Amino acid sequence: MRTTELNKKNRLVSMLLDHTIMTFIIFFLEAPVMITRILSLPHTKLPLPNAFFQFSLYDIFAFCLYFNKDIFIGQSIAKRILGFQVLNNRTGQPAGPLRCLVRNFTILLWPIEVIASLVNIERRIGDYIAGTRLGVSDPGLQARPNWVTMAVCIPVAMGFAYVAWIYPVDLLMNYFISLQQNNL
Repeated sequence: MRTTELNKKNRLVSMLLDHTIMTFIIFFLEAPVMITRILSLPHTKLPLPNAFFQFSLYDIFAFCLYFNKDIFIGQSIAKRILGFQVLNNRTGQPAGPLRCLVRNFTILLWPIEVIASLVNIERRIGDYIAGTRLGVSDPGLQARPNWVTMAVCIPVAMGFAYVAWIYPVDLLMNYFISLQQNNL
């Protein structure tokens, strides 16, 4: 299903396929944890929302995978299937793992990113921040994976996932629990 052209349709397909694949992977990893939490709910002493939304390092790791989807030579699974690659905008070479990670921090604004990518098919908001662009994969440009930098991206993404997603959800849950307890 390799494409040869970067256009609005292929760009949208790439984003939707990336989102679907990453959501499925995270769901697959999180499903056993969620089932275990649901089965333990009758035995917990915590208020219901807090019992269900207890995050562990495993949960944070699962979420950080989305941020790191492109770190292997600038290609996620969907980009590899469709023949696209994240490139360094200045050099035209495959983007390094840190650039790909920074590019994906804006995924928290996914609907806005979809609209931005339809306005400029090569660059969405994250690309401007990271200095990257999306292009057609050129086998002649294949770089060697930088395993050390990719290993560094995991804890960085976990920290970002915690600060930008997990911690705010935890604060929100605690706020709602305190409201619920004050109304009792």
